[in-house]
Amino acid sequence: MADPGTFLIYGANGFTGRLVAREAKRKGLRPVLAGRSAAPIQALAAEWDLPWRVFDVSDKRNRSSYADLFREMIGFTAQPLMELEIEGLTGAAHGERSPERINQRNGYRVI
Repeated sequence: MADPGTFLIYGANGFTGRLVAREAKRKGLRPVLAGRSAAPIQALAAEWDLPWRVFDVSDKRNRSSYADLFREMIGFTAQPLMELEIEGLTGAAHGERSPERINQRNGYRVI
């Protein structure tokens, strides 16, 4: 069973993925590096002594087996980003009311 603190960085050999992986390593964390191409992921994992996995999310054969994983990853990432965006646009945290404002946040987002 994986350590509850284990997390995966998909696209770890890209610019942002490297930054995140480097910072995680600096903080003593051990993320699993992942991506589509084995060679760059394996090289980076060997350099930083980290575990790695390779899978191509664009391959239709993988979609059903990784659907739950990606749903969780997207939810984990998207929710805080949407909260920050909405807070910035409205100037209010969730449920906060103010007489100076003509709007309030109710937790729903209209796109």
